[in-house]
Amino acid sequence: MAPTATRKKPRSMAARRTGIERQIALSKAYVRSGTIYDLNRVCRIYLRVLVDMVRCDGYAVILIDGDKAKVLCIKDLSKEIRGMEFSTDTQHIKDIMNTKRTIFVRGASSSSVPSFIPDRLSVESWICTPILIDGDVKGIIYLDSLKRNLLNRKDIEFTELLSEQMSEPLQQSIQYSKTLAILAGDIRQSSYNYHSFSVDIIAEINSAKKYQEVLSLIVLNVDWGKKYKKVLGRAKEDIMAGKLFEVLASSIRAYQKIYRQGLSEFLILLASVESEEATLIALRLQNTIQNVLLDTEKGQILDDNMTVSVGIATFPSTAEQADKLIEAAKSALYRAKESGGNRICFA
Repeated sequence: MAPTATRKKPRSMAARRTGIERQIALSKAYVRSGTIYDLNRVCRIYLRVLVDMVRCDGYAVILIDGDKAKVLCIKDLSKEIRGMEFSTDTQHIKDIMNTKRTIFVRGASSSSVPSFIPDRLSVESWICTPILIDGDVKGIIYLDSLKRNLLNRKDIEFTELLSEQMSEPLQQSIQYSKTLAILAGDIRQSSYNYHSFSVDIIAEINSAKKYQEVLSLIVLNVDWGKKYKKVLGRAKEDIMAGKLFEVLASSIRAYQKIYRQGLSEFLILLASVESEEATLIALRLQNTIQNVLLDTEKGQILDDNMTVSVGIATFPSTAEQADKLIEAAKSALYRAKESGGNRICFA
């Protein structure tokens, strides 16, 4: 008699329901994180999904930055490890970074538990899943259990799916943090809208990537000079910078965005504008600013023409990340300054 084929047992209703619930939870997390740029908040959103959907005893999200790793957020682990920084030279981190694959250990001994997780001597199983950004490990999701068989393959599949979905908002948040770090050094007054710029440049680059378009960034700085600073005075200099902002804003198109940084630096985002067109815009702005009259604290009108130095960088030819694009444009600006001012330089 021919052997009868064994029929695959259908998934239980409970298993199907759990799968659907997990998909819904991931979708909600993705929608929520899409409008948030703070790194810690993004990680907490996804950690909450893990806590709700995977039964285990300890959770952590770890950020990898070069040769350093930092625990961003935790749940049900020792409070002392929140914010902990350590080297990526530890064995488990190296294994994950080299293989870019999940590590799943069941029946763990105290010696096999990752060294960056203290006081977990009774852990029986644990999962470390990498978060990949552009093919590199930029984060790790850690789960552990005090029971041998609590974590299973379904939990690994879900954790890997979550890490894959977490990649985009995490990249966006990292870019936002880097952009703030670059800009924060020059900020002197809370009224400057550098936060808006930090958000907008990331959004514009994401849009340009999606629709395969270009994006130019102009960084423009006033060549005040010692003479202007002496006769204007600090307060008057700030008023004049505000006036310049209005002049510049009225000289570009409504959909082009301008931001003020520091006392006399301005950043302009030009969507769908190549470097050649950006140059023409910069030249027009230079000519416009030369016609702005400078009046001193004593009401005196300076007859000298005001000049500006300009740096230009274009996505994607110059750089493909927000922080690199800003650095390139500022570097071009510094070259224009060092060359005597009243110049336009390209990255």
